[in-house]
Amino acid sequence: MPILQDLYETLNAQPEPEAKRLAVALEIYCAGSLNVFNHRTNVVCYRGCKAMDGMGMHQIAHVLSDEKIERPSYYHGKNGVGTRQSDYDPNLPYAWRGSTVANILRTLAYCGHLVNLRMATVDFKTGKTAEKPKDEWVIFENRHEAIISQEVFDTVQKLRQTPCRIDKLGYANPLTGLLWCADYGAKLYNYRRSEPRKPTETKLIDVYQCSTYKIGKKDFQDTCTVHHISTEMAHDIILDILKRTSGYIQAHEDKFVEMFRNTSAEKQDETARSYKKLITKNEKRISDLNRIFQSLYEDKALGKLAAERFDEMIAAYEKELGELKAKNTELQAEIDEFTADNDKVDKFLALVRRYTRFEELTPAMINEFVDKIIVYEGEWSEGFNKENGRPMGTRSQRVDVYLKYIGNFNVPDIRTEEEIEAERKAAEKLEKKRKHGREYMRKRMAEKRATEASDLPIAANQ
Repeated sequence: MPILQDLYETLNAQPEPEAKRLAVALEIYCAGSLNVFNHRTNVVCYRGCKAMDGMGMHQIAHVLSDEKIERPSYYHGKNGVGTRQSDYDPNLPYAWRGSTVANILRTLAYCGHLVNLRMATVDFKTGKTAEKPKDEWVIFENRHEAIISQEVFDTVQKLRQTPCRIDKLGYANPLTGLLWCADYGAKLYNYRRSEPRKPTETKLIDVYQCSTYKIGKKDFQDTCTVHHISTEMAHDIILDILKRTSGYIQAHEDKFVEMFRNTSAEKQDETARSYKKLITKNEKRISDLNRIFQSLYEDKALGKLAAERFDEMIAAYEKELGELKAKNTELQAEIDEFTADNDKVDKFLALVRRYTRFEELTPAMINEFVDKIIVYEGEWSEGFNKENGRPMGTRSQRVDVYLKYIGNFNVPDIRTEEEIEAERKAAEKLEKKRKHGREYMRKRMAEKRATEASDLPIAANQ
């Protein structure tokens, strides 16, 4: 696979002045500070796409090894560049590791950014270095051509923060990390198992349940409800929302943009006012704390306040001051983000245009479109049985799907009144049929229990 170094050497070998001029222009990308491009760059895009498909770091490493792609340390050592020229193993050219893939996927240079002051020397005798905290980096954005988009990079970082373990079924559930409990704000855990139904058949149980509920049950505490939802139902809900949203955009794109901006403007005005009031309140408290600091120092200097008491009060006030400043910074950042709504709707439209049909929900589609899913507790139409506590009737459940860039935005129903009425009648007919079936089964069970009760004395006399 050709790389920039091959082009650079070919141009240098040409006698024409134009070739020499082009070689000089490429020198910074081959031997200079931007030599990040002087390797197999399509592998970076390939890894990013595989991560978007829900594959883990070790899975990607296995794929790269199977496809005979050279690992970075071997490639650099073989070509005499980098810091691995003397200690790379020439017998293992394709021995990729998950940590190597993870380090590449978190490199900001592939988004077109330059990062300075990322490393610090911890031992000047040995020259050992260590990575500094990210808030101490100096990042210069959009300084050269990007290999992957910022949106893909951010999505991959979010996916890396959520462990998606591969079970006996051989794959991880792509919805893990996206479903949240509406009551406690906790993540929903995925539970999968196979249950035998017939001697030769099994049924896959694939559901999500509230983590607070599951953890509380271990300690015999009822801290939350189960918030049960199956993966199949979540898939159907997401796919239905994507179909309705994309269908409305294709038919009424101008109306969608206008509706989103009007709705967003109303939310922004209300939220911005509340945020600004809170910022003003915090700033007043910060000013009061500064005066308190001055008074405490004066009391200590005059001997009116003991040193131990002074230290305790200063520590408490310093903590409060730091929290207030951090909160104000966070609120101001959210206010500043409100001005980017025009870019958000344009990005969502560009994302929708990439897909012509939404027939099957893939992991890549989930990671590109879905930001989070809020799951509420299910409700039963007939409540619960007073004798055994079992639910009765038809189960309904509210699920809010937040799409990237536009949030929980419900597009208008583009169906005709006849179609809506026909669907309502079909739902009523189905519910009536289900209710009749439930009443019939209850009657049969009551008759069965009565027969068993009447047979008990006869059996006792015999």
